[in-house]
Amino acid sequence: MHDIANQYRESSENEKYNRVADQFRFPYWDPLMPRKPVERGVWTSRFGIPRIFEAENVMVRRPEDPKRLVSMKNPLYQFEFPDPSELGQKPPIDWATLINEARMPNSARLHTIRTPGRSGNSDHSYLASELRLQASTSSTTLWQLFADKRTYNEFSNTGWRRGSGNPTSSVESWHDNLHGLVGSGQGGSGHMALQPVAAFDPIFWMHHCNVDRLTALYQALYPDVWIVPQRIPNITFVSPSGVVEGETTPLLPFRKAAGNEGDVFWNSKELADWTQVGFDVPGVSKLNPEQTRNLQRYIYRTYYWITVESEPQTNLGYPKRLNGVEALQGRPSAVPDVVQGAVLPQMMLQSSEQQVISNPGHEENDVTGKAMQTVTQDINFKEETSNKSVLPEGATKDRESQKMWTWNANIRVEKFALTQTFTIHIFLGSPNDSSPETWMTAPNQVGFTTVFANNDEAHCANCQTQRDQKLLYADVVPLTTALVAYLKSNEAEQGPPQENRVLESLEPEHVVPFLKERLEWRVVDAASVPQSTRAVADAGLRIMVTDRLYNLPSEEHPLGEYEESRRHPECTNEKLGGLHDGHEF
Repeated sequence: MHDIANQYRESSENEKYNRVADQFRFPYWDPLMPRKPVERGVWTSRFGIPRIFEAENVMVRRPEDPKRLVSMKNPLYQFEFPDPSELGQKPPIDWATLINEARMPNSARLHTIRTPGRSGNSDHSYLASELRLQASTSSTTLWQLFADKRTYNEFSNTGWRRGSGNPTSSVESWHDNLHGLVGSGQGGSGHMALQPVAAFDPIFWMHHCNVDRLTALYQALYPDVWIVPQRIPNITFVSPSGVVEGETTPLLPFRKAAGNEGDVFWNSKELADWTQVGFDVPGVSKLNPEQTRNLQRYIYRTYYWITVESEPQTNLGYPKRLNGVEALQGRPSAVPDVVQGAVLPQMMLQSSEQQVISNPGHEENDVTGKAMQTVTQDINFKEETSNKSVLPEGATKDRESQKMWTWNANIRVEKFALTQTFTIHIFLGSPNDSSPETWMTAPNQVGFTTVFANNDEAHCANCQTQRDQKLLYADVVPLTTALVAYLKSNEAEQGPPQENRVLESLEPEHVVPFLKERLEWRVVDAASVPQSTRAVADAGLRIMVTDRLYNLPSEEHPLGEYEESRRHPECTNEKLGGLHDGHEF
């Protein structure tokens, strides 16, 4: 960044851009951040994709003439692959195989594509629709990650062993699901859905920065939870099967230094404090137990309202209007709100007044700063968690209770059940089997899990070994928000038709027969082509329903508290791939 800044020769410009370079950090993309005001009373309309990812061109000030704005291709819109003839060697990507076997559009060899449309190009409007309709389920998954203290292994990855208890969601499965959502469309597979080429999409890096952020937030919430040495059952890139791995295991290929006796690699113990490598995380800069309560409140303010499809209880500074953002619109005084007859969509752009931190400097990057205090002050949990104002009757255990029944579809399957990435969609009622490419946005689709897998032996021998060892993958799809929509007492304008709102309450006596009748699932590949449920069931697919009582957020427990889960195999009896009575999970 300083190399670029130093290309500006005029002293004031040089000083300005070097000052910016000092503070520059790679940004993160939070798909649960509202992007625009609510439209026509539709709760989901506030979510979507940042405008900067949709703009094909941006306006910049180049060093040779910084007073003048010029247009250039937006590097965040797509990556354009070089002409193979210019590489001087065989292209490292076998495009013919990917296009044929993974059903990628032919244009995929030219540039990256997100949620491919039927034309074969990126369909950002459909991606925005996916983000809107998955917001509450995705946020609930994230909420469970933060509110439910677990071991670091359970939080961090999708691996599951027989006899280790009910499958849980993890930051890895949350990561995988975004790959599936961005990479799967109505016109084939996009790059983000396929491991060999996912990192070519510029959105990949912002997504991974957010995963780093979520991991750091979890570390700060639970500083006593960390890596426990264990004997690994499966081969990894670093170690053969059976080796004990822990916090000092080298993290290949991330080199720390090169020496006469070989390369030195980073390890997890060294990276527990992310500031050691220059990272900054809004909300917290180091593991400090004294910050935990404020951090809990920050997470409550940021995400809880989405899980119950309510309204944010405070102004977090988003969405921000784009009027005057010269990179997208040119000079503020010269460009109106309406460009070429279309109103520009809104997006969130963080500024020093709107970030949790006031700047990326470590000394001010903590939850006790001014902005964080604005976020967390004056929380009235009694008022905000009132089931009268947020939850319809029947959602809590009784009218006065601050306990709520929550429901999940717990999923276990062999990671390499198919030859590539695949997605399991969960429905209430039968889906439209003639249009699998629209399942991600189907009204009765509750949620999904994407198994982000790679079976290319030439590029991932490790994957082949894990496939031979039948590595199991675990995730959870929350059902609660969808079930609330079916309560008789739910009078929300959006949701299922009133005649379908037949649930008396979220008590097991009402939910179990409801799910027994209506719960269904389907499997598709990254191109949204249906796959045999029988084949996936034979590869270890087991879906079971569990309930958990949840103590709603309070002053003492800002994230609430989950109680023990209970299984309900009667919901999935006689369903292909479901857990049956008497089966071990």
